Amino acid sequence: MMLIALFLIELLTFAIMHAVPGGPFTSDRQVSEEVLQALNEKYNLDKPLPEQYLDWAKGVVSGDLGKSLKTGLKIS
Repeated sequence: MMLIALFLIELLTFAIMHAVPGGPFTSDRQVSEEVLQALNEKYNLDKPLPEQYLDWAKGVVSGDLGKSLKTGLKIS
């Protein structure tokens, strides 16, 4: 039951983060569409949501939480 609960919690968290308006690169400062597209490609945010979720979940299971979108440092 605990594994099912953890799965549902992570799925709900992922869904809520994508339901919030804006994005990780949205700020007061405007960036060009080309720069925004390059950032989305770099962090695989241009992929469909199910593919993004599977990539993220594989990383979590293997202990790799990726890099910070703001600083670029590895999250551990």
